Amino acid sequence: MTEEKRINLKIIPPERYLPYVVVAVAAFLILFLGVLTINKIKEGQYIGQESQYKNTIFVSGQGKVLAKPDIGQVVLSVISQATTAAAAQKSNTEKMNKVTKAMKDLGIKEEDLKTASYIIAPRYQYISGRSNIIGYEVTQGLEVKIRELDKVGEILGQTASAGANQVGSLTFTFDDPEKLKSEARQEAIDNAKAKAKDLA
Repeated sequence: MTEEKRINLKIIPPERYLPYVVVAVAAFLILFLGVLTINKIKEGQYIGQESQYKNTIFVSGQGKVLAKPDIGQVVLSVISQATTAAAAQKSNTEKMNKVTKAMKDLGIKEEDLKTASYIIAPRYQYISGRSNIIGYEVTQGLEVKIRELDKVGEILGQTASAGANQVGSLTFTFDDPEKLKSEARQEAIDNAKAKAKDLA
C-alpha cells in the first residue's frame, strides 16, 4: 500500500535565532541582627514579651544566569499502514530501524535516541452509515537529542530519505537545566546576603 509522506518541519538556524535565555530564581533569607538578637534572648526570659520577630528583618535576593541552549530536540515519526496489524508493525519496525541507523551514522549517540510513542490503531471506511475495518496504522515516534547544533539542518534533512514521514517542530533547550538553576540560586543567595549585610 502506498504511503504519503507527511512532513511537518520547522528548522530554525541556531546561530541566528538562539537568544540567551535568562534563568532566574529568588532567594529569601532571614537575618537575625547580632546585637538585637542577643537583646531578644534576654527579653525572652520575661513573661509578656513582645513578638519574637520584632528585631528580625527579611531580605530577598534575585539571581539571573544568561545561557544559550546547547541541544536541539525533535520527534521523528514513522507511520505505516497495512491490511493487518502484524504487517503494519513489521513495516514500521523496519523503517524505524533505518531511521535510527541514519541518526547514528550522523553522529547521534544511542543514549540520545528514545522511543517517544508507539500507537496501533485500526483504519475504518464508512459505507452507508456503517464502519468497516480496512486495515491498521502504526505510528512510532523517536525523540532525538541533537548536541551538535551546527548539524541540525543536515540531520533533519536526512530524516525523510531515511524513512521518517512526520517530523515535529525542532526545539532548543538545555541539556542540564538544573545546573543553571543552581548557579542562579547561588547568585540569589549571595545577593540577599549582601543586602542583609548592608542593613545590619
